[in-house]
Amino acid sequence: MGNCELAGSCRLFSVTLVDLPEVAFLMKARHCERESRDCARRLVGASLGSDRVPDNLYPNQTARANLLIENEAARLRRSPGGRASGKGKSATA
Repeated sequence: MGNCELAGSCRLFSVTLVDLPEVAFLMKARHCERESRDCARRLVGASLGSDRVPDNLYPNQTARANLLIENEAARLRRSPGGRASGKGKSATA
Protein backbone atom coordinates (compact mmCIF):
# COMPACT_ATOMS: atom_id res chain seq x y z
CA MET A 1 0.00 0.00 0.00
CA GLY A 2 1.33 3.44 -0.82
CA ASN A 3 0.59 6.99 0.22
CA CYS A 4 -1.27 6.98 3.52
CA GLU A 5 -4.30 9.26 3.44
CA LEU A 6 -3.68 10.07 7.13
CA ALA A 7 -0.14 11.44 6.71
CA GLY A 8 -1.29 15.06 6.43
CA SER A 9 -3.07 14.95 9.78
CA CYS A 10 -0.74 12.60 11.67
CA ARG A 11 0.30 14.12 14.99
CA LEU A 12 3.65 12.34 14.77
CA PHE A 13 4.69 14.96 12.23
CA SER A 14 2.79 17.98 13.54
CA VAL A 15 3.64 17.46 17.23
CA THR A 16 6.27 14.84 18.03
CA LEU A 17 8.75 15.41 15.19
CA VAL A 18 8.03 19.06 14.48
CA ASP A 19 11.59 20.05 15.51
CA LEU A 20 13.20 17.16 13.60
CA PRO A 21 12.27 17.77 9.97
CA GLU A 22 14.96 15.47 8.57
CA VAL A 23 13.74 12.54 10.69
CA ALA A 24 10.14 13.35 9.81
CA PHE A 25 10.99 13.38 6.09
CA LEU A 26 12.67 9.96 6.28
CA MET A 27 9.86 8.43 8.33
CA LYS A 28 7.22 9.83 6.00
CA ALA A 29 9.07 8.48 2.96
CA ARG A 30 9.27 4.99 4.43
CA HIS A 31 6.11 4.58 6.48
CA CYS A 32 3.59 6.92 4.83
CA GLU A 33 4.57 6.56 1.21
CA ARG A 34 5.62 2.90 1.07
CA GLU A 35 4.57 0.81 4.08
CA SER A 36 1.51 2.63 5.40
CA ARG A 37 -0.63 -0.46 5.98
CA ASP A 38 1.88 -1.65 8.60
CA CYS A 39 2.01 1.66 10.46
CA ALA A 40 1.54 1.21 14.21
CA ARG A 41 -0.24 4.56 14.48
CA ARG A 42 -2.68 3.54 11.77
CA LEU A 43 -3.39 0.22 13.52
CA VAL A 44 -4.19 1.90 16.84
CA GLY A 45 -6.26 4.62 15.18
CA ALA A 46 -8.32 2.10 13.23
CA SER A 47 -8.89 -0.11 16.28
CA LEU A 48 -9.31 2.37 19.12
CA GLY A 49 -9.94 5.73 17.47
CA SER A 50 -7.63 8.56 16.53
CA ASP A 51 -7.87 10.11 20.00
CA ARG A 52 -6.24 6.99 21.47
CA VAL A 53 -3.03 7.13 19.39
CA PRO A 54 -0.17 8.17 21.70
CA ASP A 55 1.90 11.05 20.34
CA ASN A 56 5.07 9.07 21.06
CA LEU A 57 3.99 5.95 19.13
CA TYR A 58 6.27 5.55 16.11
CA PRO A 59 5.18 3.87 12.87
CA ASN A 60 7.54 0.90 13.33
CA GLN A 61 6.28 0.10 16.86
CA THR A 62 3.73 -2.50 15.78
CA ALA A 63 4.40 -4.71 18.83
CA ARG A 64 3.57 -1.76 21.09
CA ALA A 65 0.48 -0.98 18.99
CA ASN A 66 -0.73 -4.56 19.28
CA LEU A 67 -0.17 -4.44 23.05
CA LEU A 68 -2.21 -1.23 23.35
CA ILE A 69 -5.03 -2.84 21.36
CA GLU A 70 -4.87 -6.08 23.37
CA ASN A 71 -4.88 -4.18 26.68
CA GLU A 72 -7.95 -2.21 25.61
CA ALA A 73 -9.73 -5.42 24.54
CA ALA A 74 -8.91 -7.01 27.93
CA ARG A 75 -10.14 -3.90 29.76
CA LEU A 76 -13.39 -4.00 27.82
CA ARG A 77 -13.91 -7.68 28.62
CA ARG A 78 -13.61 -6.85 32.33
CA SER A 79 -15.90 -3.83 32.30
CA PRO A 80 -19.70 -3.99 32.32
CA GLY A 81 -21.16 -3.01 28.96
CA GLY A 82 -17.59 -3.02 27.55
CA ARG A 83 -17.57 -0.63 24.64
CA ALA A 84 -14.54 1.33 23.46
CA SER A 85 -15.11 5.06 23.61
CA GLY A 86 -12.94 5.68 20.53
CA LYS A 87 -14.14 2.71 18.45
CA GLY A 88 -15.68 3.68 15.17
CA LYS A 89 -14.14 7.12 15.03
CA SER A 90 -11.89 8.31 12.26
CA ALA A 91 -8.54 6.54 12.11
CA THR A 92 -6.56 9.77 11.85
CA ALA A 93 -3.18 9.00 13.28
